Amino acid sequence: MYLKKLSHEEKVSLSNELNKYVESVGGNRNFYELLDTLRVRKPNPILHKNCVIEYPEGLVKWNKVIHQDKYVLLKEAKDLREDENILLDDSHKKQKKVLNMVKALYPVEFEILPIKEFGDGFCFKLISESSDSKAVLNPIFELMFFSSTDFVKTLLKYEK
Repeated sequence: MYLKKLSHEEKVSLSNELNKYVESVGGNRNFYELLDTLRVRKPNPILHKNCVIEYPEGLVKWNKVIHQDKYVLLKEAKDLREDENILLDDSHKKQKKVLNMVKALYPVEFEILPIKEFGDGFCFKLISESSDSKAVLNPIFELMFFSSTDFVKTLLKYEK
């Protein structure tokens, strides 16, 4: 997995960002409940047609339906990459499909809305950077929907 290969400085930066988000949903317990909700739901919760997931302490909303074919392609591209760029090289037979998937998913933004007493929540994009030659998955999206809970916990406690 790409996130495990990050440099020390990048892990510290990501850990700091993630810890801010943990506080914005009311602390570790609420954040872990959110992660558990995202892990337990089958099929993957981002495939829900109504673009809303309830978790015990709030809601997760996003602005565009993500279809099964785009989700499968996203996972494939994520797993095939060697660095942060999920675009495949020109010789790969799915390169054009991945480029079209990136264009379709680039506007997708997630909003974590905890119950007001816990915090203000936070927002993040699915794809943080996109051009004709490079597309980068937002590391927060990757942590929330694809990384193991143990890896997220380790990153939250990462030595500064």
